[in-house]
Amino acid sequence: MRRRSLRVRGGIAAAACAWVLGLVGGAGAPVAAAQPNILVILADDLGFSDLGAFGGEIATPHLDALAREGLRMTDFHTAATCSPTRAMLLSGTDHHRAGIANMGEMLTPAQRGKPGYDGYLSANVATVAELLRDAGYRTLMSGKWHLGTDPAQDPSRRGFERVFALLQAGHNHFGRERRTAANLGGGARYTEDGRPVEIPADFYSSDYFTSKLIAFLQEDTSRPFFAYLPFSAPHWPLHAPAETIAKYRGRYDAGWEALYRERIRRQRELGLLPKGAAAEELPATLRDWDTLDAEERRRQARKMEIYA
Repeated sequence: MRRRSLRVRGGIAAAACAWVLGLVGGAGAPVAAAQPNILVILADDLGFSDLGAFGGEIATPHLDALAREGLRMTDFHTAATCSPTRAMLLSGTDHHRAGIANMGEMLTPAQRGKPGYDGYLSANVATVAELLRDAGYRTLMSGKWHLGTDPAQDPSRRGFERVFALLQAGHNHFGRERRTAANLGGGARYTEDGRPVEIPADFYSSDYFTSKLIAFLQEDTSRPFFAYLPFSAPHWPLHAPAETIAKYRGRYDAGWEALYRERIRRQRELGLLPKGAAAEELPATLRDWDTLDAEERRRQARKMEIYA
């Protein structure tokens, strides 16, 4: 198979490849007779080079260890935005066939009503959760859905037996819906097993989604599980606990050009960027770090600290 080095932005693409590998065990690997447990972790708007295993400086030791012991995919195809790729990931079909040729929030007048532009996951495709449920798996989900907000489109109706879901594209990670609410369809909506629920006062998305999934897993250990953990982080708004942000204080003060050079160097060392291959240039619209005044540099460095 011809190899291509692709610089792909978006953690969904990497997660989709990890999902395929989790099912097949890698090219040429024998298929186990027993039904293995399957865990799919999906990050939202994560960059290709953000994780340590892909050249990033962000501390992800457990994921890096999994990558060292398994496989890292560098060549793949995905849709360019959120829900279309989620539809591909869960259905194994092209996003047009799955009903989400474009995000429902971004459908143009010319697209509305056309085949494949439903704006939600089509009932004409099966989800991997439906297939694995029928094969005897417990099917669990906790996190961001973004494949339809009507009750008939809830993940509990698409093969997941236990569900805690954020239905929309995004939310305030601490549950404090204020300025962002207008951009999220009137405020974030959460369901548990298809029923609307409120979130607790101490909610933080990544921690809560994880805790919910662990609780689901502990309810029944008699069957193999398919567990889907689609985080909404690091999708905007940029939110993280203060103690986590503090770990990266000052790390990005040198600016994005320095960060770019560091990541390219590490990608070459890891073999992710072939020797002699030209690295992609930074976007022309990105201002040179040195042209920013001190306050703007401080603000941009802070954004990167929170993202990390």
